[in-house]
Amino acid sequence: MLNQLLSFIFSLISLIIPTNKKVYIFGSWFGEKYNDNSKYLYEYILENHPEIKAYWFTREKKVFEHLKRERKPVLYGVSINSICLHLVAFVVFYTVSFNKDLMGPFTNKKTIKFNLWHGSPMKKIGLDVIRSGVGLKESLVVSHIDSRFRRLVKKCFRGIYKKATLKRELILSSSAEISECLKTAFGLSDKQVMLAGYPKLDHFYKSDEYITGKLLYAPTYRGDYNSELDILTEFGFELKKIEDWLERENLELDIKLHPANRLPSEVEEKINDSCRVNLLEVDDIYEVLNLYEYVITDFSSIFFDALAIGKKVILAPFGIDSYLENDRELYFNVGELFPYDKSYDWVELIENFKGYKKLCQIEEARLFYNYADGESSKRIMEMLGKIDK
Repeated sequence: MLNQLLSFIFSLISLIIPTNKKVYIFGSWFGEKYNDNSKYLYEYILENHPEIKAYWFTREKKVFEHLKRERKPVLYGVSINSICLHLVAFVVFYTVSFNKDLMGPFTNKKTIKFNLWHGSPMKKIGLDVIRSGVGLKESLVVSHIDSRFRRLVKKCFRGIYKKATLKRELILSSSAEISECLKTAFGLSDKQVMLAGYPKLDHFYKSDEYITGKLLYAPTYRGDYNSELDILTEFGFELKKIEDWLERENLELDIKLHPANRLPSEVEEKINDSCRVNLLEVDDIYEVLNLYEYVITDFSSIFFDALAIGKKVILAPFGIDSYLENDRELYFNVGELFPYDKSYDWVELIENFKGYKKLCQIEEARLFYNYADGESSKRIMEMLGKIDK
């Protein structure tokens, strides 16, 4: 309720406060992390557009101190400076939530709100989850109620809102196929979807080097957000058998769970003692994704990203029936996404791995990522230039 009240007050203030076309503000993952598309576009602008006053916004002190050490412009938490800059920003960028990645209620209603999102969705998101009724979490219901409240306020104060707000909400897409999913998930029009590719993948096109035999397992989250879940043992992950397989094939396996799930401590301890299996502890997987020869995932957007940069990607739909019933429906048919032998647990994956060595997924990559030139950030800036004019 407080956010709605603040948003309404600043809608009125926006009537008399102009935006500054040189001020850009970036945020990511609830203001807690320095990563994803926002990070890479921010760094591109700092390097290539000195005329732009670009700021990173964070609520996390470690991120603030890190960026200060690197002498990058950064805003920390609720402050007069943060509020003033949000109020005059020409465009703000975020990857999860406008209100939580940034100081949404304090943003000028004439500001362009650019959702860079955090990946091409395989599982249903946003309004599409509400329509499906599958995996309907409380947070989504609250978000839907908030949206209805905002529409009610706009209806009551239509004259003021018409002057104070413009339809300046944009979202970034990687392909025409993905654009259709984003439009229905966020209730957007064709003109609001910017097909430019993802800044976080740009740097991978400068080199195709990787470490032979290096595997990444990166599943999407399951169950409740921030929950403890043994997503490995549940699907036949027996450490000794996995180690023997990796030894025979001269492979090394890194595991990067979704930030919303964590393993039981006893499982972590066993893996930490392994010489072939590692729990990857990096905040930004897109700093190291290029190192891997193979990427194994289930319903995560990393499937599309890894395809786009030429990795051998194994879609392993572990527990798909339970996932479709209890977590999310999917936008795409798994058989069409991955027209090869399916592995529904780790035992089958080991058996099928010899066939996976021959993977060639060029056509799949083209369907879900229209650009492979490393110039997504450049395209975004060109699009913003046209909007400015």
